Amino acid sequence: MPSSNIYISNKTFDPFKNHIIRVKCVQSSMHYLINQPDLRPDKSECLRARQHDSDENVRTEAISGLAFIYRQTLCDANDLSEEVKLSIGWIKNKVMHGYYTPTLEYRLTVECLLITCLIPYKLGPKERMKKLYHMLGTLDDNASKAFIELQKNQMKTRKTVLWFACYNAEKTSSSNGETSANDDDNAAIGGFSTCMSCNAFAALENGN
Repeated sequence: MPSSNIYISNKTFDPFKNHIIRVKCVQSSMHYLINQPDLRPDKSECLRARQHDSDENVRTEAISGLAFIYRQTLCDANDLSEEVKLSIGWIKNKVMHGYYTPTLEYRLTVECLLITCLIPYKLGPKERMKKLYHMLGTLDDNASKAFIELQKNQMKTRKTVLWFACYNAEKTSSSNGETSANDDDNAAIGGFSTCMSCNAFAALENGN
């Protein structure tokens, strides 16, 4: 934890405060992180700590805010100095580390932030490849493993959805106006649900 007077006097980050106050503090910290260089070390440490807050809303707000700052600084057009851009390089690692949290909702948030903030899907193909190349070249080991695991799980999910769509189309085209055996349909639906559940929690198992 930082030992500066600024941090010590900032009692709004007291973990015993109401979680709504902590959410507001996280939101306010985004401005200072970019526009107040002298406060940057303290605010960075506070935001890192809020990623492990006991309240899920605070954790989500912290990681979403950090990813938003990353996008504004490194992906959107701006006149910020190289010093500022280098100072937030750690954010992408912290966002990807969140993929191994024990809650599915938080991991889905990481997947969303990856394509909206770290590598924005609205950029052109060439620019997206540049952002992807830069990110992969500067991720730490744990963040790289999380990125690979995320891609593997998404591929499994796509294959599962494709299989079920093909199965459903085949059953529809060959029904000849009669319903097929319910046992087969139930088995297919059960297998689909089980596979989707396994894919959803695969990263958690691999991360333990």
